[in-house]
Amino acid sequence: MLKKVLEKSRLKSEAKNGAKIDTLYEIYPGGSDITMKIGEMVSEFHELFQHPIAADITPELLELRAGLIREEAVDEAAEAVEHLDMDKVLDAMADGLYVGIGTLISVRGGVVNAMAHFTKEQSEDIYTSYVHAHSKKPQEDIILGLSQFGVAAEELEVIATKIRSGYADPTSLAVDLRGAMNRIYVASQMVYHLADLMNVPVVDLVAEVHRSNMTKLWPSDAEQRTKLVEGCKYDKNDLAFRVAEGRDGMIGYRISDGKILKSPTYESADLSKFVDMAIDSVIGRHFF
Repeated sequence: MLKKVLEKSRLKSEAKNGAKIDTLYEIYPGGSDITMKIGEMVSEFHELFQHPIAADITPELLELRAGLIREEAVDEAAEAVEHLDMDKVLDAMADGLYVGIGTLISVRGGVVNAMAHFTKEQSEDIYTSYVHAHSKKPQEDIILGLSQFGVAAEELEVIATKIRSGYADPTSLAVDLRGAMNRIYVASQMVYHLADLMNVPVVDLVAEVHRSNMTKLWPSDAEQRTKLVEGCKYDKNDLAFRVAEGRDGMIGYRISDGKILKSPTYESADLSKFVDMAIDSVIGRHFF
């Protein structure tokens, strides 16, 4: 799915600008391949739960993605480090990649703008400063590794404000958006490097979170679903369902704001084996 989105965006960009985008660059060895593998998982999730894919850019979409990035990557990582919780650190890393790359997929032209050669200089500067940073504690390595997600969230909110004002120059907005999308890509590469330092295979880590996310569906059987609704924590008057296309299940959502509500049969991600790997790493040995 992601490959189709990428190719469509590439062709549109070439037709509009007359500039060819032959290859995507990487600053972390194998980074573009990792991004594509994670992107395919996230695309599957977006397609199933009817989240945006290559959608028109609106202030609401940018603010939604900024909020998700800040909540899932930045805030979650800070809390995990504060409590010295390695499981939650890894969860924040995986979630950051999931919602970060999900943002590239959500926004039209996001993947191409993030990964094409005309953003390479910014990427190298940010990534190099991270790799050569002299952290005194492993906690600092973790926070720094996820820090660019927070910067990207701020940039998305600034762009949303400019669009809403109605006075923003389209060319300037395009440059700003390209920078924000690229920053998410760089942030992802930084997490790949961090995962290396923690001896954690990052694609496998995200795959376990993806497996968990895909269990958010409710049963298609009405009787089973009714029993689950009766015993769940959600407001029954603010809960509705829609068909999950191509799947044996229903999507539960909150009527008031459209937020996806996971089924009580949802299975949490089991990151225990990754925690063991991380604890035995150079970062993990000095984490606690």
